[in-house]
Amino acid sequence: MATVRRIYIYLVSTISLQSMVWALIALLRNFLITRLDPDITALAFQIAVVLVGLPVFLAHWLWGQRLANRELEEQEAALRRFYLYATLAGFLAPWITNFYDLLGSILRLNKSLNRLPFGLSATDGILYHLIALVILGVLWFYHQRILASEQKTIPDRERNSTLRRMYVLGFSLAGLFATGLAVIHLIRLLMLLMGFSTRLNVVLANELIRLLVGASLWFVFWRWARQLFEQGGAEEGESALRKFYLYGTVFYSTVGVVANSAGILAGVFRRILSLPPEGNLSEPLPIILGLGAVWAYHAFVLRDDAGKIKEVPRQMGIRRLYLYLIAFVGLCALLTGIVGDLNVLLRLLDQGTFGTELREQLAIFTAILLAGFPVWLIPWMRIQADTNQPGVIGLQARQSLVRKIYVYFFL
Repeated sequence: MATVRRIYIYLVSTISLQSMVWALIALLRNFLITRLDPDITALAFQIAVVLVGLPVFLAHWLWGQRLANRELEEQEAALRRFYLYATLAGFLAPWITNFYDLLGSILRLNKSLNRLPFGLSATDGILYHLIALVILGVLWFYHQRILASEQKTIPDRERNSTLRRMYVLGFSLAGLFATGLAVIHLIRLLMLLMGFSTRLNVVLANELIRLLVGASLWFVFWRWARQLFEQGGAEEGESALRKFYLYGTVFYSTVGVVANSAGILAGVFRRILSLPPEGNLSEPLPIILGLGAVWAYHAFVLRDDAGKIKEVPRQMGIRRLYLYLIAFVGLCALLTGIVGDLNVLLRLLDQGTFGTELREQLAIFTAILLAGFPVWLIPWMRIQADTNQPGVIGLQARQSLVRKIYVYFFL
């Protein structure tokens, strides 16, 4: 019965709050920005949503608050924590996009101005985004205060900890992605200035804003995630979501580095095989540098995490999973290159002529082979060194689940 009641309270609270907030934002924009010139029907609808949504939200939210103040079990309920984290995310995400476009409007950037309703000036755009920032910011702060107060009484545990990690790591990943994209574009712009590229659709101010917003977002939430790991004990260290975040980022970065390294090598082989050049160095090289930095940092984080774990088997497990993950990417590329080159060789023997198509395929597959070989060989040598160690460490390395999955997958 309590679960059904919570579902009803927080579902109605969510729908009424979001409807009321966005209707209020639209209403204030229409009243304060004269160039919008809305019709009467739109204004009437927005007023109606606010007048209906506000009392509905207050009635259900205050009901939930009374229950939470009366019963500690209610504060700890997963549905209540889910509502709070989802509401925080629902306000913070549009707050970030409006902040990004506010900076773009201040700097009069076309990318931000083009997202404004037709006919609005840059000055109108500043007010347009400020209205949303104020309302979303106030409501985010209010719900954050509620959540922080309840966490002091009953800290997040089990399912609630998972909700918190989804919130923290989700925004951390968004910030990391924006930061990486900005860095890649800025490197390309630098290469353009140095004469390595003749065309580039990058505006410096856009990327500086993206870097500012993305780096700030990543720093705040990743610092929070690190604090949770350092203070959370075994539960935080064993978190599957945290591991997925770290290893997923490493995997994505490794694939990106290998793929773009293969692209550069393919260009070299095209010249060797007297093929016309394709692409531009300003495309793959910034990606290699950007993703390489992401890879290196998160590899350092994994090593640091392992160093903070006192149990030797768990330390070795983190290290082992990282090495097999990198070796997996490298071996996939290596085998793809070998199979592709063998296919080219067989077709050459069958056709008897080394035409343009075969030379192009030889350049691509040889580049993939060479890009993947060191990425596979270096971690594989370290893996083999672990398995050859005497005693318990070597035995655990040989019998580990990740080794069996790796070996049987390729067999």
